[in-house]
Amino acid sequence: MRVAGVIACFVAFGAVEATAQTPAGVVICKKTSDGNLTLRNRRCRTGETKVSNISSLVGQDGADGSLRIYGDGSSGPLAVSSSTSFTAGSVNQFTDCSVAAGVTLTVPSGATIRCSGTFTNDGTITVSPSAYQSVQLGSIAAASGGIQAALRAPSGPGLGMGRTAGSLGGYGTNGALIAGGPAGFGMSSSTAKNILKPGLFGGGSGGTGYGSFGSDGGGTLTILAAGAITNNGTIAANGEDPVGNTGGGGGAGGIIILASKTSVTNAAGARIEVTGSDGAAASSSRGAGGGGGGGIVHLLAPTITDAGTVDVSGGAAGASGTVSAAYRSGGGGGGSCGGGGGAGDDVASGNSSSGAGAGTAGLSITTQADPTSLF
Repeated sequence: MRVAGVIACFVAFGAVEATAQTPAGVVICKKTSDGNLTLRNRRCRTGETKVSNISSLVGQDGADGSLRIYGDGSSGPLAVSSSTSFTAGSVNQFTDCSVAAGVTLTVPSGATIRCSGTFTNDGTITVSPSAYQSVQLGSIAAASGGIQAALRAPSGPGLGMGRTAGSLGGYGTNGALIAGGPAGFGMSSSTAKNILKPGLFGGGSGGTGYGSFGSDGGGTLTILAAGAITNNGTIAANGEDPVGNTGGGGGAGGIIILASKTSVTNAAGARIEVTGSDGAAASSSRGAGGGGGGGIVHLLAPTITDAGTVDVSGGAAGASGTVSAAYRSGGGGGGSCGGGGGAGDDVASGNSSSGAGAGTAGLSITTQADPTSLF
């Protein structure tokens, strides 16, 4: 008589104990050759072993399937001893991971580094920008009334993770007030806490002025480790600075997620940065751009120690100036992520500007729990 069903009942109802008993006069016999179980009257046959403890039939629990979020270690150890860049196609499933002091590891936006062991950064990890804004070209003609209203930027790469994108500045003649681009809106901490797989786009880009570019938004980086994560250096996903442009809004800071089954430590003197970039200055044909909003930093582990700096500040407004050109635009609005961007500069018919707005601070979040089943 086979007893698979009987044993299953014992297990299901919590009867797997050293004192568990079979019916009177009946013994459970296990075949030596194949492990099959049989109920017999009083004694087992040759080639069988009597099972006196049902607990011995129950194996240990298998590994939690979600532990695979830390990777299979197939890439071996990661030891960055000289400045290098990961490519977008890299397979990042390591054992122990380390970045040496004095070197820089550059990673593409959207990168996830998985470590079945520990992760230690003594150097600098820089995340490439993500969201970008295309140039506002001369195809936007001045309206017959002398003004083209400020335009709301389309969704897509420029948006990032913010609720709205930084917008284009209005465009028109010197006969009327030209509106600056509205700022992008940030998000609440409760919303940001649920962003665990941000993907390619983190901080939204800044809006543009006529003929200029807004700054790119900061990228995203997720580090998952079964062992301890320790940052002794700098990890940065900042919005891009407005190099060589005028009138564009600043890009918002990106997103950095550090999740460990063991602990996360941002050591004294270490830094995690997701700052919004400054808006670009005004010029003779454009108002100043608004600053980008700060990004999001999320630390998840049963034990979290933050003795260092977590910088989620927004970018400053671009410097105002005299806008004297007959055809001109308002400044672009700043991009958004955890924090909102600043509004772009309005330009009056008398060539004066009202001043752009600064970006607001982003969000620094901690979740003190085992993150294994959250990803």
